[in-house]
Amino acid sequence: MADENVKPLKTELTEEEKALIPVIRDNWINMLSSPDHYLFDHLDEAEKGIDWLYSLVEIPPPMKIYVESPYAAQYAVAILKILQDITPRKLNIFAKDVTEVTKKDQIKQAAFERTCIGINDRLMAEVVDKMKDHELGKMEILAQYIHAKIAVQPKEYTSTSWYCNVSDYGWCAYYEFFVKSGIIETTENFDRMVATLKSGIYDTIQLHDVCIVSAHPEYIKRDAEGKLHEAEGYAIKWRDSYALTFWHGIHVPTKLVFFPEEITQEDLAKETNAEVRRCFQEKLGEEGFAKLLNTKVVESTTDRSGRPLLLVRTKEKDPVAEEYIQYIVLEDHSTERKYWICVPPNLKDARTALAWSYGKSSWEDYHPELES
Repeated sequence: MADENVKPLKTELTEEEKALIPVIRDNWINMLSSPDHYLFDHLDEAEKGIDWLYSLVEIPPPMKIYVESPYAAQYAVAILKILQDITPRKLNIFAKDVTEVTKKDQIKQAAFERTCIGINDRLMAEVVDKMKDHELGKMEILAQYIHAKIAVQPKEYTSTSWYCNVSDYGWCAYYEFFVKSGIIETTENFDRMVATLKSGIYDTIQLHDVCIVSAHPEYIKRDAEGKLHEAEGYAIKWRDSYALTFWHGIHVPTKLVFFPEEITQEDLAKETNAEVRRCFQEKLGEEGFAKLLNTKVVESTTDRSGRPLLLVRTKEKDPVAEEYIQYIVLEDHSTERKYWICVPPNLKDARTALAWSYGKSSWEDYHPELES
């Protein structure tokens, strides 16, 4: 017998429900750069959300460090790791009496508790200022030590959290649609998650005792398809000046966007990603791209589908590699985009070079089901 409390499965959406989809989608997308969701204006809501998230796995509320960007979050982790490794005997900053472990922990806590920190010098200035309240003296030693350590150590990336960041926007928007359509009922936990995200949290690094929270970017620029893109500047920028350049959804070097006239043959030769090389070509234009390379055609032929395939190489040897720089120029079958793929200078024909780009040693071994 069917359960009377279970609603029948819907197979079609009403017109009202269909109209709701873009509204919910755009609300979540626009939240990323809306001044109404700036983290530093909603710290109380963010703090309650973080404490709730930790409580789900039965971990006490962590210390919170609020920063302006993902880069600042990585920098904050680096500082915390160094502070953790410093003993009072080395710098004598955490406690006047090195035997007072609890006092040391309290001072470390006071140095960061409820401190809104930004990037690099601003972050260190905040920490130093907080530590001076305890009259432990010579705080500039700590700042110089940490800066030196971070500068010489290899950059170590710390993974961000699985939950409580922008990656949650997708499933939250999906779930919200069914709630607002009346198809399912909301839950306390879902409402809590939505409220936490809407406080302006872009990302979090969740450690056991510390949660580092970064804010939304200051602005985001996209192309007509909604992909990150800005032809003359940064496509996404945070308030502490951390920013990234994108070309139609592809992360590209800042130099390509801001100083395309300074792009060199060496820049192209070092770039191993085919999509990024395509962005070089589009930004510089085919004529400018070819002129920059100063190439000549070694062979003109076709691939197995009859599409044009060229093997070209520079007219002069590269001064760094002391060898000619060689490319195959091919056309994507689905998008008709042209790609310039760097290949070894010892390859003498275009088809062998194409096979090499797919990991094959010869044209006879190259039998793709689909070329893309």
